[in-house]
Amino acid sequence: MTGVQTCALPISIEIFKKILPYLHDPNRRSQIHFFIGQSYIEKGRYLEAIEEFNDAIKIYRDKDIIIQSRDFIKGIVMEKLLKSELESLIKIYPYEFPGGYSLFKLASIYYYRLRDYESFRSTLERFIKDFPMHEYIEKAKKNLEDFP
Repeated sequence: MTGVQTCALPISIEIFKKILPYLHDPNRRSQIHFFIGQSYIEKGRYLEAIEEFNDAIKIYRDKDIIIQSRDFIKGIVMEKLLKSELESLIKIYPYEFPGGYSLFKLASIYYYRLRDYESFRSTLERFIKDFPMHEYIEKAKKNLEDFP
């Protein structure tokens, strides 16, 4: 099997979870976690999807599944999560992926939705301190520079 396949069958999450203990091949286990993650997205259960995609990344060493899992997680964080869900992710992943995206998105929510400019500033400052190599670091620095 090459690349990452998508789950085309309407198999329930429960069936996938029942299969996992019987799979000893890490590649197959990772694929099942990936499929469970996709199923959770379809159900709108985004935090559980992130957990499954992270499990897929931890188990599998194939570049395609890692890239696709990270892309799914990034998309969920940047487009789907509420403030409380972002705060939960930051507690779970304070210094690792996807914590940086969660902090950056949370800062955006403070600024644009809540108009809480002090929280915006402190969240961006934390992001810059904790994620100095993040792909959004320059954007965050610019946002702070442009902020009155």
